[in-house]
Parts: sequence; C-alpha cells; structure tokens
Amino acid sequence: MIEGAEAYSNDEADSVAGISVVDDKTVQFTTAYPTGLFLFQATNSILPKHVLGEVAPDALENQSFFLEDPLGSGPFKFVEYQTDQFIRVEAKDDWHWGAPKLGSCIMQIVASPDVGQIALERGEAHFNAWGGLNTGSTEVVQSFIDNADFKVVATTGVVFTAYSFDLRRGFFADKRVRQAWLHALDRKKIIEVFQGGNGTIYNSPLIHGWSIPDDLNPYDYDADLARSLLEEAGWDFDQEVTVNLITLRSEEARAQVAAEKQMLEEVGFRIKIEEMDSSVWVERFYDTHDFDAVRVGFGSFPDPDGFLKFHLTTQGRNATGYSEAIGGDFEEKVIEAGQLTDQAARQEI
Repeated sequence: MIEGAEAYSNDEADSVAGISVVDDKTVQFTTAYPTGLFLFQATNSILPKHVLGEVAPDALENQSFFLEDPLGSGPFKFVEYQTDQFIRVEAKDDWHWGAPKLGSCIMQIVASPDVGQIALERGEAHFNAWGGLNTGSTEVVQSFIDNADFKVVATTGVVFTAYSFDLRRGFFADKRVRQAWLHALDRKKIIEVFQGGNGTIYNSPLIHGWSIPDDLNPYDYDADLARSLLEEAGWDFDQEVTVNLITLRSEEARAQVAAEKQMLEEVGFRIKIEEMDSSVWVERFYDTHDFDAVRVGFGSFPDPDGFLKFHLTTQGRNATGYSEAIGGDFEEKVIEAGQLTDQAARQEI
C-alpha cells in the first residue's frame, strides 16, 4: 500500500518513494491510495540497525538475535532464554516512560495444563497467561474461580472454532450442503455442555461487530431442515467426508468433537475424523489442499480485510478455493473495501 513499494520489491527502484525521513525521530509514509488499514498492516517491529543493518532481508528470520539476544524499546530488557524452560527479563531503570514497578519477570514455558495448575496452586507461579490453563478442562478453570486465593479474569477471545470446506470438492459445491452442515450442529448445546456456557455464536468468519449485517441467517439447530436440504441438493448419503483436525489435547475436546460428529451423522453425513500434527495439517490445508473439511481454531484479524485477503482470495492462501467458487466481482470488492477510509462504505461492501 506504500507508494513505490511494489517497484522496490520488484527491483525496479533503489528506494521506496513513499518513505521519507523527516528528522531523527520521524518517518513519513505516503500511501499509494487512501486506506484506513495502514496502522493494522504496517506494524513490523522497528529493528536495530547497529545489529541487523547488514543482514539481507531474506536472512532476517534466521538470525539468532530474535531468540538469543533480542533488543527492544519496551520497559524490560532481555536477560536469558533457556530453551523450552523460561525467559527472564529485567526492568529498564531508564525506560522513557519511567521504570516499571516489577524489578524482573520470569516467564515459564508450561508443558501442560496440569503443570500450570500445580505451579499456581503451590505458589510457584504468580500469574497464568496464554498457553497455561486454557487447554485444561472447564472444571480446572472453575476450581480457580472458586478459590478465594486467586483472581480469574475473563476476556473475549480472538480465536473462533469453525468448520471449513474445500470447495474444489464437487460434493461441497452446492451451498445447501454447507447450510445443512450448520443446521445439524446444536451450537448452543455444545457451548453449554463443553465450554461451561462461555462462547459466542457467529454466522460469519467476520467477527468484528461493525462489519456484521443485521439480517444474517442465524442457522439455528434444525436437524429436520438439515436433512431436507441434503435431499434437495441430491446429496449422496454414502459419501464419506474426512475432517482434518490438529491433534486434540484433552479428553474434553475429544468428547466435544465426538458429539459434533454424532450430530452431523444424525442428519445423513458420514464423517471420518482424522487427527494429525499441526505441520501436517497446515501442509494439507494451505499447500496441497488434501482435505474434505477441517475443524480448527482460526485467529481473528484486527480488521476484516485481513481475514478476507488471507483466507478467501487468490492473492492470499485461498485454502478453501472460495474465491473461484463464488466468482463474480468478489475479489474486486474485497480490494475496493480495503482502499476506502469511510467505515460505512466499507460495511456496505
């Protein structure tokens, strides 16, 4: 989106026309078109020239600097990283917004929810962040809620669990088949039974409030409607659908998937669940498109444009083949919406 960036990337220019140094602490960017997405999409970290200035761009990600001796502008300075064990940082007394109140912090890398639970209960850890208990059972979380020695804070998540289909597979081409899939799942019951009631149902991969139309089909649970949709679509009830999953990490998660499988089979789908390592899952989904359907947690983006371009257009990964399946001016509309600054106009698109 920066003026002259494409020419620079294509080796047609020695510098980026739209980047200029104003003074020692100010850089000015000129975009090639009006956009409200600049701050979302131009957020690469500022890198220290005296450390990485001579490193070729394509060699940056392999530099030991990022793991063994990182340097940043935050309130703490890196001290030590022990592989798969912990990261230690210490306060910067001369930080530009004042020294932090903590003198040091050790971030332990927790191998399992059980280890995180025990460390907290024994007082060996003071705070649990992402990756500790969030893969544990709802009973474990509830035990900390009930324990007066702990304060549990709930926040809205940024990951949503969804099924996604390879629309290159002919049997998913008819949208009634995909609609039947959603009507077959009693999502309210799933959230209540397996997530302790903690969850929000969305009917679009765009979960940003301003971007969601008011008149979306709610796809309420309706097994009879799901069966009739499959019949109308001429679904082959002998067709087996393989659903790829990244290896599940708890019996609770496995029980939820089993319940969803049963719901889908009750309306006429034949489901085969296949668990695999994340690296295999990623290759089959993004690279070889070797899947019928997947069930996975997708991360949200700060703006809908990120999800649309990354997942659903040919300029992104386009794992599902959605762009080709929907056709028309879909991609042109996505690009147009990303080049508008008026949110109401973007919302309409």
